[in-house]
Amino acid sequence: MEDMEQKETADESSQDLTEKKLEEENKEVIDEPCDSEVAKEEKQENQEESLQEKNIAGLRFRRASKAEYFDVGKLELQLDDTVVAEIKQGSRIGKVIIAPKQIIASQVSGPLRRVLRKATPADIERSIEMGKKEEDALHKCHELILKLNLPMKCLIAESTLEGTHVTIHFTAPDKVDFRELVHELSPAIGMKIELRQVGPRDVSKLWGGLGPCGRSICCTSFLCELPPVSIKMAKEQGLSPDPVKISGMCGRLLCCLGYEHAQYRQMKAKSPPHGQEVVTPEGEGRVVGTNLLKETVIVQLDSEARIEVPVSSLTIKSMAPKHKKKQSSSQTHRKPPASSIEKNK
Repeated sequence: MEDMEQKETADESSQDLTEKKLEEENKEVIDEPCDSEVAKEEKQENQEESLQEKNIAGLRFRRASKAEYFDVGKLELQLDDTVVAEIKQGSRIGKVIIAPKQIIASQVSGPLRRVLRKATPADIERSIEMGKKEEDALHKCHELILKLNLPMKCLIAESTLEGTHVTIHFTAPDKVDFRELVHELSPAIGMKIELRQVGPRDVSKLWGGLGPCGRSICCTSFLCELPPVSIKMAKEQGLSPDPVKISGMCGRLLCCLGYEHAQYRQMKAKSPPHGQEVVTPEGEGRVVGTNLLKETVIVQLDSEARIEVPVSSLTIKSMAPKHKKKQSSSQTHRKPPASSIEKNK
């Protein structure tokens, strides 16, 4: 019996010790931050410090494309310099559009690839040769698309300077299974192939063309990003809602509808609405039209004549308060109903 009691007391003491150890460990875990959070914070700080130390420049590989940031290193670059930059698949020739001293390092996030060197005459000749290979790749791609009867259309091809990888942009109404196309095209041109499907607005951006104004379309000349456009913008500018008249080459609404939208809204807020009674230097009248660009309104006078008047010279006619109609004598001296007369009797 005594042995059993000793064993029970020993077990209880061991349990108490283990519970105390667990409590102490839990306290330490609660008091100290997680290793993963500390590691993330340290990694972010190291990235920020490394970005501040780096010499960063903005490059563009295609006209009107987005600027991509690269680590220049010790190279001294200026605007419009042609350089060879490192990309995921190899290297490509690009142009400097943002000089190193014009970029704030804190605005750039993530790891940066390097600018390898300034482009030499040999690099330029190599890029011209690769341009011919890109045309051959497109021609071969068109042939295989017709052979395999695929519902897609190739647009442009972009290859690396080494000639080991080519990216072909294509358009299609729906998703396309192009595995067989890649299987036959890759050995035919001797390069790795990547196919990218783009939307209708990107098709116009890649191909280019002339807009209804007679100039090169905006997305290929200077628009780096395609802004959202709505039919409401056309209505607020007094344009026809006919899609044919306000659509571009891509079949979507013209990007230029958004250029002056904010200005039209400001001018529209200053102008009186249609039907508003106003007082002009020529007399009283009613607004029947507006010219937002000139900041004038067309007023029809009481004499049926129409004049164009600046908004600044108008006075809004105050509405006269509505008076209650006086009750007629027939309403004031109504005869009481027959039932009330009989009761009085």
